[in-house]
Amino acid sequence: SIANGTLATGVSTTTISSISQSYKDLRIRVVNAVSSNISEIAGLRLNGDTGSNYAYEAYPGYSNAANTVIYYGLTSTSSDWDKTHSGEIVINRYTESDRKFITFFSYAYAGSYQSRIGVGRFNSTTAISSITLTAGAGTFSSGTVYLYGVK
Repeated sequence: SIANGTLATGVSTTTISSISQSYKDLRIRVVNAVSSNISEIAGLRLNGDTGSNYAYEAYPGYSNAANTVIYYGLTSTSSDWDKTHSGEIVINRYTESDRKFITFFSYAYAGSYQSRIGVGRFNSTTAISSITLTAGAGTFSSGTVYLYGVK
């Protein structure tokens, strides 16, 4: 892996910065992320950009054409599925001066499996040099993040 990190207890974000520009694609693997919030567990933000420059659509049923983050985690207000999840995010051609296309999936087990799969776009022509994962409206209490470069 290029980098890895722990989702520390009580923090709402974790950032991997100074990402090498020598790969074609990036893969972000999230393992056993636990959040205090059961609604929109985890989001993705790139280059620290907090503007409405993210668009995405996910199944089951959620989309947003101009958001400040891509929510890739599961969505619920009545179960523990969202509190612990694993998944993967792929950012294609992250160094090119064009909009960045993103695919993602996440899954969790709370008596049965739940999953979310989707696609997104970061509307920026700047190469990606940092990745921030957010805990939605809550904070992380554990989990690990791995960043891989694909040649």
